[in-house]
Amino acid sequence: MWTGSVLWLLFCFLLIQQSHAHFDGSQCGKSKSCHIPTTCPEKCHGMGAAWKLLDDDSLELELFVNSNTSTGRYVAIGFSDDDKMGNEPVIECSSLGDEPISMKFSFDKVKGKGNQRIPGDFSEYFTKSRNEFHDGMIYCKSIVKISGHPEVANIFKHDPTRQYNLLLVNGLTKPDGISYHKGKQDAIAPKMLLSNTSYGAITPTQTEESPDFDISSAELQSETGTLEISASPAKLQKAAAISPKTLGPFDSSSCGKSKGCTQPIGDQCYGEQGEGLGGSYRILSENQIEFEIFGPVNVNISQNVYVAMGFSNDTKMNDISVIECSKMPGETNPTMKFSYNQGFENVRIDNEPTYRAKLINLTSSSIQDAQIYCKGIVNVGGSSDNSRVFKWDSTQRYYLLFASGPTDASGLHHHTGDCTSGSQIFLDQVEPMFDSSQCSKSKACFTPTDCGDDNNCNSIQASWKIVDSEHIEVELTGNVNGTNSYIALGFSTNGKMGNASVIDCSSFAGNKHSMSFSYNLVNGHYFNLRPTADLSNLIANERTVLADGVLYCTAVFKVVGDENDPAIFKYDPKQEYNLLLATGTTKVNRTVVGLNYHFTKRSLSTPQLLSQIAITTTTPPPPSGDIVVRQKRQTSSSQATFDSSTCGTTKACYTPSADATIAYKLADNNQDLELEISSTQASANGVYTAVGFGSASEMGPASVVECSALQGQALSMKFSANEARTNVRISGEETIRSQLMSNVETSYVDGKIYCKATIKGGGSSANSQIFNFQPDNKYYLLVAKGAASSSGLNYHGPNDRWISSQRLLSDTGAGNAGGKSTTLLILHAVFMTVAWLVMVPIAVIFARVLRASWPNTKPGGLLIWFQIHRAANLIAIALMIAAFVCILIYKNWKFPTEGWGGAHAITGVIALVLGWLQPIISVFRCGPADKLRPIFNITHRAIGVVALCLATTAIAIAGYHFTPTRNVVQLVLALIPITVLFGVSYFFLVFNSCLEKSQENLASNSTAPQNHSNRPNVVRVEPSSKSQTATTWTLNGSSNSEEDAIVATPQRIVWPHRFREFIVYAAVLVFIAIGAILSTFFANAF
Repeated sequence: MWTGSVLWLLFCFLLIQQSHAHFDGSQCGKSKSCHIPTTCPEKCHGMGAAWKLLDDDSLELELFVNSNTSTGRYVAIGFSDDDKMGNEPVIECSSLGDEPISMKFSFDKVKGKGNQRIPGDFSEYFTKSRNEFHDGMIYCKSIVKISGHPEVANIFKHDPTRQYNLLLVNGLTKPDGISYHKGKQDAIAPKMLLSNTSYGAITPTQTEESPDFDISSAELQSETGTLEISASPAKLQKAAAISPKTLGPFDSSSCGKSKGCTQPIGDQCYGEQGEGLGGSYRILSENQIEFEIFGPVNVNISQNVYVAMGFSNDTKMNDISVIECSKMPGETNPTMKFSYNQGFENVRIDNEPTYRAKLINLTSSSIQDAQIYCKGIVNVGGSSDNSRVFKWDSTQRYYLLFASGPTDASGLHHHTGDCTSGSQIFLDQVEPMFDSSQCSKSKACFTPTDCGDDNNCNSIQASWKIVDSEHIEVELTGNVNGTNSYIALGFSTNGKMGNASVIDCSSFAGNKHSMSFSYNLVNGHYFNLRPTADLSNLIANERTVLADGVLYCTAVFKVVGDENDPAIFKYDPKQEYNLLLATGTTKVNRTVVGLNYHFTKRSLSTPQLLSQIAITTTTPPPPSGDIVVRQKRQTSSSQATFDSSTCGTTKACYTPSADATIAYKLADNNQDLELEISSTQASANGVYTAVGFGSASEMGPASVVECSALQGQALSMKFSANEARTNVRISGEETIRSQLMSNVETSYVDGKIYCKATIKGGGSSANSQIFNFQPDNKYYLLVAKGAASSSGLNYHGPNDRWISSQRLLSDTGAGNAGGKSTTLLILHAVFMTVAWLVMVPIAVIFARVLRASWPNTKPGGLLIWFQIHRAANLIAIALMIAAFVCILIYKNWKFPTEGWGGAHAITGVIALVLGWLQPIISVFRCGPADKLRPIFNITHRAIGVVALCLATTAIAIAGYHFTPTRNVVQLVLALIPITVLFGVSYFFLVFNSCLEKSQENLASNSTAPQNHSNRPNVVRVEPSSKSQTATTWTLNGSSNSEEDAIVATPQRIVWPHRFREFIVYAAVLVFIAIGAILSTFFANAF
């Protein structure tokens, strides 16, 4: 039983060892060929390939690449006739999306950049496969069938007589394929037969023989020469370690990405073994940190040596917890241990081996080439029964103190070298923390390029983000020479360095760097004023790091100013600031503390709002001349310009004007769209030409692709969107653009801007505003050109916009056919405006105010007020009908229901129905004396009020949401007529009430003797008989006496009527003016 258990455990051990087998480089150039690039040290990411031809139809292939994750990355090899990417079969080792790693076939496109997928299951072509992710490397190995496929031409088919250029690339994947590799992520091997096994030999330089290939001491032989490599076997027994950035046990390529690193230099280190000491830290969980500790040791004196890392709140080594990488007498290899500095002497911790076994999981250690190295996962929760065991406080910044020297049985001897980190560090801080990928996305950035004659800006950069109206988050970074230095960001309102508020990260008198406010005062002399106010409530979330000569600082500043301290910056959201970025040294002279003059290490940006996120540089595109940017292989003399010779044959062209052209065609896969945009522009700065793809022949809503150079930025092709008739920026567009646009070309030549790109079909799942090209959909092309600001596209005006006919984008013969004219849309807007804001208000105000005017004038047997009331309403109804028909025809008899268009349509239709009911109801009205007449009056008036309110709402929506300019003005104008109506009606209710009270007072005093000359000049006006309607009102005064006859004379009743008439005439002029202005605005906008 015991023997069986042992055999089972041995079998499991061998199985595990096999599953994590590393790339065997010892056979490179012997039994197999290897292509392990050495010409792209920054972005090869340790990629490599090895192959051995088993027979003409079978290839044993290995592919590998460094990766921080097992998903979302690939390494691929192409088999090409030449040394260029394109038109070659590919075998890749990839994880698409969250899929497991596997080997696959794919194919590089014939035209343009990009890799295309090969549909179908070809897993049977890959046998004896091993696909794994282990210790930071993706690795695939398979025997690949390379005899091709009878029905799929793009599957790799090996020709034994043919020499191949092997193109090796790596990059990121997407759920539906692999992304285009960027930068220097590709490498090309010379032409060779696949049967050649002598390429890429790796020759050991050690005299000691080992059954396993140890890449820690080897040389790469290639056509470019020999590359010496030194590293530890535990870390680098695989090709992932061959990239120069990962040479040696310590892998610096992950510094600032997945782990924080500290390796002090210069005056931060002392002693024979000082320089070269360092460590790294990577947070795995709340209580676990992966540490690496490394450095030089003097093995000539003793093989028992150490490097230790202490965690201190100052730069002194006394009374601190220590984690050490040490080899004690009796140990075969170094181990990671806890210890403690008591005073300035290192002492062993009681029962330390117990704590070590419980809290440290050592994963790698070595002593080689006078270097000691340990890597382990440490539980940093400390020990409840011993405070000397290191316990991490995530809120504390630590100085990391390094020391190296010999050991003996009692512990660590006094160090022969030591180093101190330049500043305190948060262990959960991966430095450098300045993330340029978020520039123009979540923060604004300033990267100067014009520092002095040598343009050496010490790599200084700044970023800022408006947290709210009172807080700004600022980052500063750059190269500095240790302490007593600064990086400063000034906010100038005068375009000069002087008299400007400053936020700086500075160090004085050898102290650590910290962030602060200051002020550059120029008053005959330059002074940097330091703050006198308490900054504890003005600066939060401060972090500073000085590592390897790179300073990084960040904090959130409360920018509300201080009337007693001019150094405290007061932010004005409406103010445009010139950003001033500078670096230099600090000074402490008796009582004077400040920043020294920067000399040429400074840069000044163009003015901008701080809320503007667009990247700020000091070198905006030139206003004129020829600019060519091409993002694919081309000769330097090539210039990307529009070629009209293939219009109507291989591509469709829409040229609505001599100043603008749009060309398009389906890509080779019949799924993507190749799009070109060209137009005449006065410069390549602050201009755009855009094409929207709409389902209706109006500017919005629509997805947009633009060729634009926003103010201060380079010309580029971008996505945006039209909401109604306003163009808006899309959040995260730059990231989405990089995923969906390829083969991008831009230029400004001979006064024309030009952009070309291949746009991936299917759109973006992350944002529905991105153009979702579907080959089977018909689109209207909505073309416009104009000026661009730093924040987006300005209104193009009525003359620089065009709308095509509806078309399939696969139709190369669509040509310049235009879309429907906007005349019907304009007529709809004008007719509705005149009907509801001119004619209806005139009809209402005459009925409400002038019923008593001209009582004896009855053209056609009816009073004047009624004639005007009826005529104005009938004209309004005729205009409504015409406007309704116009919009139905324009919209192809489709009724919108969504968004503001739906709200406008619904409220407008209800208003129309109510308006059209009014004349029908009026036909059935009863006589003035009928008992049902009050019901008619209430119904008639209520319907009229509701209809007018709804119509005004619909027009206000159109004025505010459907036009690109004058939105607020149009909204206010639309509300004026109804406001005047209600205001005049209420006024005359009060006015008439006062007159009636005056008459009643006069009647109550009629029995007393009175002087008739003092009686009010007013009489009642009412129907002359019960048989008459209210449209035939006459004067009906009493004539029993001479006095009554005097009251009835026309001269005695003039002034109230004339006053009413004056107000009504003024209101009518207002209605006509509003209608004329709004109609003009609408006619120019559509």
